[in-house]
Amino acid sequence: MATWLSLVNDLQKRLRESETASVNTDAYSTLLGSLVNKAKRELEDKHDWTALRTILSFNTTSGTATYTITGSNERSRFYEPTKIL
Repeated sequence: MATWLSLVNDLQKRLRESETASVNTDAYSTLLGSLVNKAKRELEDKHDWTALRTILSFNTTSGTATYTITGSNERSRFYEPTKIL
């Protein structure tokens, strides 16, 4: 499995730049690390990857429209098993 640093170094090789010891070595490696993270997020969001699923459950109450679901975050979404992609 590739690490964040190995992905950044692979990108630097493709750009004919020297590898870095840390993603936060300088502004350039930090920028490349940021771009790697952005690409990862976009790829994760394009498909309903089963490996990224976590089942969270909560109880509902009649008349309540808004809930705070513990364990969720701003990138969480509802999985609809009957939804055809």
